[in-house]
Parts: sequence; C-alpha cells; structure tokens
Amino acid sequence: MEGEDLINLTAAPSGTDVADWESLQRRSCAYLRLYVKQDIFSLVASNTEFPHFKSKWDKLKELYGGATGSTTIFNLWINLTQACLDDSSPMAPQLAKLNESRVALANASMGVTDTQYCLILLNALPSSYEVLASTILAAGLPSALKHTEISARIINEEGRRSSGSSSLNAARAAPIKGTKGKARDHSNLTCHYCQKKGHIQPDCRKKKKDEKDKEKKDKGSASGSGTKAVNSHVVETTASIQEVNDDMSVALYAASRSCWMMDSGATHHISPHHSDFKDFTPSKGTVRIGDSSTISQEGVGTVVFKSPQGYSLTLSNVLYVPAVKTRFMSTRALAQKGAEITFSERAFQIAVNRQCVAKGYLDNNLYWLDAADLSLNTHIGNSPKSLQIWHQRMGHMSFDTLKRRGPSALKGMDLDSSTMTVPTLCHGCEAGKSTRKPFPGSAKTTRRILEVVHSDLAGPMQVKSLQGSLYTATFIDDYSRHAVVYCLRSKDQFVVALQKFLSWAETQTSDKLRTLHSDRGGWIGPTKWESRALQQNHFR
Repeated sequence: MEGEDLINLTAAPSGTDVADWESLQRRSCAYLRLYVKQDIFSLVASNTEFPHFKSKWDKLKELYGGATGSTTIFNLWINLTQACLDDSSPMAPQLAKLNESRVALANASMGVTDTQYCLILLNALPSSYEVLASTILAAGLPSALKHTEISARIINEEGRRSSGSSSLNAARAAPIKGTKGKARDHSNLTCHYCQKKGHIQPDCRKKKKDEKDKEKKDKGSASGSGTKAVNSHVVETTASIQEVNDDMSVALYAASRSCWMMDSGATHHISPHHSDFKDFTPSKGTVRIGDSSTISQEGVGTVVFKSPQGYSLTLSNVLYVPAVKTRFMSTRALAQKGAEITFSERAFQIAVNRQCVAKGYLDNNLYWLDAADLSLNTHIGNSPKSLQIWHQRMGHMSFDTLKRRGPSALKGMDLDSSTMTVPTLCHGCEAGKSTRKPFPGSAKTTRRILEVVHSDLAGPMQVKSLQGSLYTATFIDDYSRHAVVYCLRSKDQFVVALQKFLSWAETQTSDKLRTLHSDRGGWIGPTKWESRALQQNHFR
C-alpha cells in the first residue's frame, strides 16, 4: 500500500486489509487537520460531504493548489489590478513583481491584453509620476502602448530624479592634486558615497556638505531663512541651476493643485476658497475646531470637481470658512450619502455602488485627494467671445481665416456677432512681425573653459517668485556653452552670485577665469571687491 493510493483511491486497493486502510485514512485526516490552518480546514471538515481523504485533498487542491487554484488566481488578479507603486522604493523590483503576476495569470488562461496591462501600469503610478503618465497617454492611441516601453520610461524617470547635478566640465574630468604635488586622475573611479564617477570618497563634496549640515543640526543651530526648493531637479541639458546661499535660492515651480484632506472628525465638508463653489449662499455661523475654539463661517454651497479617476464629484452643504488654510472632506458626510471609504496603509479609495470613483494617497501621515477644477471649462462655454479674443487664443491667426473656418473647425468656438469687427491694430502681431538688423559676426573663438564667460542680470520681474526673488543672474561659458542661473532678491546680491560662480567654476576646472563679458547695464558698480577680484583673477 503506497502513499499515492491515499490521493488516488477512495476504496482499499486489492490485496489490502480494509481495517488497515480505514486506519490509514483516519491517521491521514488527523495529520491534515493538524498541519492545515483551522479556517482553511473548516472548508473540508464535513465527513458527510468529504468522506474520504482523497475528497478532502481534491477540494483543497482545487482552491489552493498550484497556479490554477481559485484563491491563487484571485490573489494574482487583485495584486495586478489594484497595484500601487511606491516611489520611495526602487521601481524595478515592483515592476518585475507586477509582470510576474501578469505572466502567471496568462498561464492560467486569465491573461490581460498588452493594452490593458499598459493602462494598469499607468494607473498604479504614484501621484508624483502624474506628468509622466499624462505624457505617455497623450503620445498616441491606447493600442500603440507597449508595456516594455512604459516600464523603461518609468525606470529612466526614477534614475533622472535620483541623479546628481551636471558638472561644468562633464567632458573633461579635472585631475586632483596629490599630497606630493603630483596629479592623480580619478576620472574613471566611482565615489562610494554618492555613487558618481570622477572622484573618490575623501574628495566628495556631497559627503562634506552632509557632514557639515549634520554638525550644524547636532549643535542646534538655526537652519536659516532660505530653503532649497523641494522640486529642484537636474535638467537634461548642459545648463544647470545652482543655489547661491541661504539668502538666494533657485527653484522651478509647477502650478498648484487643489487637494482635499480626509477628516473623520469633521461633520461637514469645509473649503476656504470662494472660487471652489459652483453655487453659494451667504450664511453666517460659527465652526468649532479641534482645539475647542470657534471660527467664523461665511456661507454654504456646492463644490464640483473631477477626481483623479475622471469622475465628476459633487459635494453638497460645503461650509465656506476663510480662516482655515486647508480643504477638509468629511468621511461622515460621504458615508451619509452612501459612499464607502476604504483606507489602506498608503492610500484610500471612495466607492459608490461598489464602483471606485476616487483614489487618494498618504502624505505626511495624512490622507489627501487631488481634485481637478471644473470651473474653467464651465466658464469657457458660458458666453460667446469676441473675434479679438479668439484671435489671441489661436496664436494670432488671421481674422479672415477665423471667421471662415473657426466655428466649423473648432468645437465650442462661438463668435459673438456683435463684436466681429476687425481691430485696426494688434500689439502682439505688431511685436511678433517686427524685425531688426542681424548682429555682426565675430571671428574670435575660445580654446578652453573659462576663457570667456558671458554674464547678464535680468529684472526686476513683474511678479516675485515663491521665495521672493525678483532678479536672475546668468553666467554662460563661451567654450562649453554651459549656463548657470542664480535667483536673486535684489541687485546687490549679484556680487555674491559672482563670488559663488567663481569659487565653483574654478574648483571644478582648476583654471582661472580670464574674461567676464557683460553689457555693463548699471548693475555692477566699480566696487572695491570687484577691483580686487579683477586683480586676483587676472581677467578683464
């Protein structure tokens, strides 16, 4: 009597004593009950429905066995369709795990098409990759998407974000002088601290900066008035944007997004922005907040916005409270309208009639939901616009072409018949078509980096940056065409910017600046420092 007989036969094989067979059946069932979890064994515990060991084994194999078990297929399907990639962890292992789930489902005859898998990948991207997902979707039809290309672009984007700033002399690594005056070439070596080529760990500027910052933090010193921009990154060109000092910093900013914070302690939805409301009714009142204090309520109304999943959501009885600084979405108010809110470790979703209409994310231990405003599209179609406005919107197209082809070629273009007159002068067209004589060519050429650096100061700008800057100082190397941009709050900071540029550029290249070329527009005066710098660096 073999062990395989237990999972292949329901009755005693020929030549086997029936009592021995029944005893073996009882022992096998006892082992099965001992080693299988109680909640799983309960599915086959009935001796009436499953009288033999084989019947119990076959049922468990059907549910959990191999790659074709119902539970395994279900778990693979959930892992694939409800995946959420984490931008704080490496993307390559996460993408490989998703692809393994896709292949396993395909082997079990439950595979998804390549287009469907591409859409699943884009939906699984975190909110910080929203621009990449939009760019991929706008590139063409969904049928043209390839999951291998999407995976490659995700990994490339991750590498771009984690890479360091470009060097002024990327094409020529500067030799580092040894202790005995001899130059040691480290251009082919990799730093074990920042993982970049061209230097070794003892000479790593990033390590020295981190150690200096840590020392300041340990001493409890103040961090300073300026902070580095949170979204500064490396642009894939030869230009770079550098931070000057604590008083001057460089930043690239994107348009702000409307975000709602999920609050289980709020009884009503709250918004501090009057522009959020589709309809509004003034209503005076008070709102009690978490510290038991009260703030004024100015009105109540309805807010309509679009979720990241593309659904139009309408929030009614939203309180207008200008004193708060954040939009609050009440989970209690959503539940009263029949919505189901499910929270996980790093995200949450809102479902209506078991249909997911919105997904949010966890940020700084708070749950947030991004919202796209619908008011722009609403206002565009409310009233017809004049011919002059459509002329400006369509890139200063000719008025005759707009009147003949515009309404039939563009959906939503409703020209106002009362303002069809062609204006006598368009300042945009006049400025765009103006010409001037070309600049004369120059026969002078540079033969090395820092031989000639072109500098200029632009400003003041009409609007301050988020960090209060009004001016930009640029330094462009004539030989390498490498550009460095500094944001300044005032003109007098140009001297500090020039000092920073000289220290950085001369350290990178081990060369001295020979010529600083500027238009002398009145922003550099004959200061003592400039005269001394001219003499020390021997440039004119």
